Amino acid sequence: MPLDDTGSRAKPKPDPHADARAELDRTLAALLARAKTAKSRAVLAYWASSLACSQDEAWRGSAKKALVASNVLPDYTANPLPVGTVATIYSDPLVMLAVKVVQQASRLNVDAFVADLAAAGVKTALLRKLRKRHTTDFSGAHIITALLTG
Repeated sequence: MPLDDTGSRAKPKPDPHADARAELDRTLAALLARAKTAKSRAVLAYWASSLACSQDEAWRGSAKKALVASNVLPDYTANPLPVGTVATIYSDPLVMLAVKVVQQASRLNVDAFVADLAAAGVKTALLRKLRKRHTTDFSGAHIITALLTG
């Protein structure tokens, strides 16, 4: 007969993210059972995955804050590591955390650049012509929002 040791250990803290995910899974299962079409099921799956993704990002964000607070992860917004850094920043028998710092794309403030060129004597008509020639328009950003209605 196994020993009852329920009183000898501290109770684990409930994981709010696991509870939220379990609730989302139950909700999705109930909604999918009510869906009448394949399109409706696909939209419901998209809704649930969108919600799960935002929950996962929140979970990851709170985990990053905890890592910074415990001095495991450097505060790379306040003190960024040099580009080219590749390092193991934490390791124990169970888990390892590594960082790789890569160069981001640089940004050009086009309006300020054009204003400076004009101030340096480049003709405004030429600047407009060249700006138009070297500007690429992209299709609009598609922001898809899925909401439960029923």
